[in-house]
Amino acid sequence: MITLYKKTETRFIDNGLGDITNDVINPKISWMDNGMFSLSFQYLTSSNMAAFLTGQMLIKAPTPDGPQIFRICQINPNMGMLEITAYHLFYDLLDNLIEDTFIQNQSGAGAIVQLGDHTQYKTNFRFYSDIQTIANSRMVRLNPVTALLDPGQDNSFVNRWGGHIHRDNYTISMLAKLGNDHGVQIRHKKNLTGYNASIDWNAVVTRLMPKGFDGLLLPEKYVDSPRIGDYTHPKISIVEYPNIIAIKEDGFSQEEAVPLEEAYKLLREAAQREYDDNRFDYPIATYNVNFIELGTTEEYKDLRALERINPGDTITVIHEEDNINIKAEMVKYEYDPIRETYTSIELGNYKESFTNLKNEIKDINNNLIGMEAGFLDKAKQVATDLINSGFGGYVRVYPDRILIMDTDDEKTARRVWQWNLNGFGYSKTGINGPYGLAMTMDGSIVADFINVGILNASLIKTGTLDANLVRVAFNNIGDAIEIAANALTLYNGATRIMQLTKNGLQFWNGTGDVGTMGTHGDIFDWTAGGFSQKLINILLGSGGEAIQISARKNYGFQLLKNGEINIKGDTVHIGNFSVIGGAKNAVHVTRDGLRATPAYELAESYLGDIGTANTGKLKCVKVNIDTIFGDTVNTMEYEYQVFIQQYGKGSIWVSERNADYFIVESDVEDLEFVWEIKAKRRGFENDRLVMHDMTNEQIEKIWRGDELEND
Repeated sequence: MITLYKKTETRFIDNGLGDITNDVINPKISWMDNGMFSLSFQYLTSSNMAAFLTGQMLIKAPTPDGPQIFRICQINPNMGMLEITAYHLFYDLLDNLIEDTFIQNQSGAGAIVQLGDHTQYKTNFRFYSDIQTIANSRMVRLNPVTALLDPGQDNSFVNRWGGHIHRDNYTISMLAKLGNDHGVQIRHKKNLTGYNASIDWNAVVTRLMPKGFDGLLLPEKYVDSPRIGDYTHPKISIVEYPNIIAIKEDGFSQEEAVPLEEAYKLLREAAQREYDDNRFDYPIATYNVNFIELGTTEEYKDLRALERINPGDTITVIHEEDNINIKAEMVKYEYDPIRETYTSIELGNYKESFTNLKNEIKDINNNLIGMEAGFLDKAKQVATDLINSGFGGYVRVYPDRILIMDTDDEKTARRVWQWNLNGFGYSKTGINGPYGLAMTMDGSIVADFINVGILNASLIKTGTLDANLVRVAFNNIGDAIEIAANALTLYNGATRIMQLTKNGLQFWNGTGDVGTMGTHGDIFDWTAGGFSQKLINILLGSGGEAIQISARKNYGFQLLKNGEINIKGDTVHIGNFSVIGGAKNAVHVTRDGLRATPAYELAESYLGDIGTANTGKLKCVKVNIDTIFGDTVNTMEYEYQVFIQQYGKGSIWVSERNADYFIVESDVEDLEFVWEIKAKRRGFENDRLVMHDMTNEQIEKIWRGDELEND
């Protein structure tokens, strides 16, 4: 039944404005994998409902995936006939906008939820994915349709996570695999009316050279197909993966960068997926089946199995003459919604490109408002309406099971409920399943959606919990903590402020990268070698000005962006202290600013002390060496020097030196003098112009680095 609804309808549980099936002429539903999904038909202008068939009105029509909603977008009057084109409800999203969202370290499940949560205005669409691939994507000013499906956008969902779209009215899913493989086989036949096959052997690739960002290549260069021996010679192709980025010598140059060995691993895996998933090592095959023409042939019975497959289902085409079996999927169909049969299908083992539909679909105006009721109340209401309106099914009762079907024939039924001792479940692909919704006797529940929210093996949406991703938000303010497979990220509202990966910590201030701390980064080229992966590196980013360590307010250690080091507070250094290429000056506050006083340095390690004394009436005085000073120098085993200067007339001299005192005499009484003692520093008595362990080459690098920085 084809039913017309008002343009603002959102529930579709009754007959709306009416059943228009009897007046519809030449109806056709066209579907393409990751492409167009539309309904077209003709309608007499003299028919009862013609006046209601206007732009934006909604139509419910049967499809292989059950009843779907289409919005009228084009009406062309022609000779008493309305030629009408309607696009699936999904394309309402063309009019919305994702202003700016950065999806980081998310599986497909988390990515599509974030995408759906960041539309400019709320919609009734629900988003789901079972794709476990972890990837990143920055989406800026894209409509959701383009963001999901456009292969021309490097950051689109299909380019970063892959997958196939499944559109079920307001439920939009990106699935790793669309359809199933029920073991259906057909034999390739030539010159058969209604059946046409095209096999392109030129597109085969058996030796891939994967190329990452900035020309990154594998050490071995190539990844070979296991089928390389099936062909006369290797068939080589270069495939670029710009989102696989290796960390360079300068550290965190790219946000998505990974260590070099991991980047190599990702390149190998990406190349292998081209063989395993995309079948690069098979010829590109396209099979077109026109059931109307085929029905006139004797061989029709051999291909009737194709009438029962669903979009995305896999079949095996046996090419006996080429000794090859090609796995092909339904990638396109045309369907009669009144007869509920395919008129034609296309099978292929290629990936069809999506083209932006914005210029083709005009005058669509989605006036759907956000849900006023709470999500739980809405979910209850939807479930109630669906169950109350579910009349017209067929019930079969057997001794060991109960079947509820959409037709009276188990062979043709698609939507099936089955209940037996082991449990109950629902299949939308026939009695043999798979049963996407099920509850079994051991307590297991299988479901694509459990309201409230979305609950499955990969995603719990109440906040978000994922085997690959955990995101915690507090008081609905925004993302606060996000834990993915390879990163822990902290947010302030929607602003990222910190991220922890195996490379270390990275910090942001809302406007730029402040800096990083970890085992990766820019190692000074003038230091000793062998430090790679063996040091903790703290590095300022483009938005950072200083690195500061403090244990007390306004005191501590500060590294400035220009290389200057500032320390406030008492400083203790234990161990050798070397200064290369600079002055060892004390800085003093003067009336004319800070002034440096150079240090007096000796070839050996001495300590000194200064004092004054008087020779008195005896013209002789004993000067004791300060006990504390004596602890720091060695006057027992090494001679020390005493320098004296008199403050008056007369001669003066040192007459005796002992370990803890010295004696000074004069030729006149009461001669005042100043003395200075210099003694070998205890523990460093034999030091003299000690050789430093830094080589001339390292010193030269330091000097050159300073010269370059000064230039």
